[in-house]
Amino acid sequence: MTDLNKLKMFAQNTHFGVTTPLSHDEVKFLAQKWRPEFRFHEDELFHSISLSQFLLKGNEPLPTDYFLNCQVDSSIHSSSVPPPVIFKKHGSNKGFVQRGFETEEIDEDSFVTDLKGTKYDIALDLFGSDHHHGRVKLPRLPMNFLAEFRMLRETLKHNLEAYRDGLFPRSSNGSDSVVLDAIQGPPLFGTDFSDWEDLLRLIEMNENGETANEAELLKKLVDKGVISDTEWSIISNYAFLEYYPIYAYNNFDAYEVLGNKHEGDIEGCCLVFERSQIEQAANSENRQEMLDKELLPKFIITSAHKESFDDDDIRRISNASLEAIWEDLIVWVSLGSHASRIAGPGEFEVLPYEDPIEFGVVTGVIIICFFVPQYCIAAAILALILRNTLPPMDKTSDKGVHAQSSSSGDLSTSSPTNILPKTEVTPLSQEYNIYLHPMDADPDCSSSLGERSFPGRWGAHKGKIHDSPGFTNKTKRYLKKLTWYLNK
Repeated sequence: MTDLNKLKMFAQNTHFGVTTPLSHDEVKFLAQKWRPEFRFHEDELFHSISLSQFLLKGNEPLPTDYFLNCQVDSSIHSSSVPPPVIFKKHGSNKGFVQRGFETEEIDEDSFVTDLKGTKYDIALDLFGSDHHHGRVKLPRLPMNFLAEFRMLRETLKHNLEAYRDGLFPRSSNGSDSVVLDAIQGPPLFGTDFSDWEDLLRLIEMNENGETANEAELLKKLVDKGVISDTEWSIISNYAFLEYYPIYAYNNFDAYEVLGNKHEGDIEGCCLVFERSQIEQAANSENRQEMLDKELLPKFIITSAHKESFDDDDIRRISNASLEAIWEDLIVWVSLGSHASRIAGPGEFEVLPYEDPIEFGVVTGVIIICFFVPQYCIAAAILALILRNTLPPMDKTSDKGVHAQSSSSGDLSTSSPTNILPKTEVTPLSQEYNIYLHPMDADPDCSSSLGERSFPGRWGAHKGKIHDSPGFTNKTKRYLKKLTWYLNK
């Protein structure tokens, strides 16, 4: 079970901070300066919002029975819709309305819902576009992007300490492989206490400049398969600035026959910076000027759909000119699915290898081959045709809303389709972090520790497949993609 007091105690005992040498205010500056331009499809109904907007803060909680028994009218208005309810697990009658995100009864099987399952009419009424410019659907709510900055060596250190700490809240099934804190996420490397101890020693050697000892221990860990040379080089030499667009609803099925739908949708992209440049700027007499003028991103990584689809993308950012850099920092948001892409406007095949539709097709072929073997070959051919002619397609466009960056040099206010959104930063620095400091210390931070560390899913569901996401950070996912790229 999750325990916020234990999370706070851990942060205090370990002097938590993953942005060092940068302060929270410096991270905010970089997050605002370098946020990519996000381009939406002109038909997009759901645009990026904050967790606070998703949670409809300020409303009084209503009884859980509303979500269990109430019949929702299609003409419902947002003023009559209750705030979110947290449930223990799908199908459970137990809600945590009164204590919300503070209760220790929350675990990885919990989910939070605004919509009583996948009620599309409520999603539209609360969050869907309600006005347009020409044929472009405009955001209903002020647009918002959440950003989190992580120096990778410090991030790995605290991640390992969390898994090594026997008191850190863990999965209710007793597994050490899951800690109940979406900020920490899964173990970045290693599978047991011995691996984590060795990796922490490796970090200490790197911090102290013990080059020979570090090389010897690294060889041992590489031979054991705990970490690779490339992965350790990334950990030692890079930092991630991660952006998380949050969408209230995924209505991919409205545009593609085989698309899915679910409440909650958390996507992302990541900018990669060199540690040496950050440290050089931090140690400079002209610190702010160096951070502003000299610190440049080296890569951009995007996430699309499930990690198992292998549909993420990465690009080395041009350093030819500032204009060339900003041309590389455009992210296209796929219609309905909200998958982040950097290949430009167009159509992109989605290959759902783990999707229930494909599972159903394969299962159907197996059943036919078992009971009516004479039709086995015909069934297999038909399945292959379906597999290759009916995959859902992601659609991206330049014709919709442009969530622009104030630093791109191309900010235009002449059209309502050009929007300057807010960038909200999760405080993860040593002097101000979400574990130990009150939210109101930064008026731009609207998420509490209980909300951001929530280990369950952001959305309810119906049926057997639950596609609503958790909000575990994507740091490990981006590490894998950068490792793949540098190993090419």
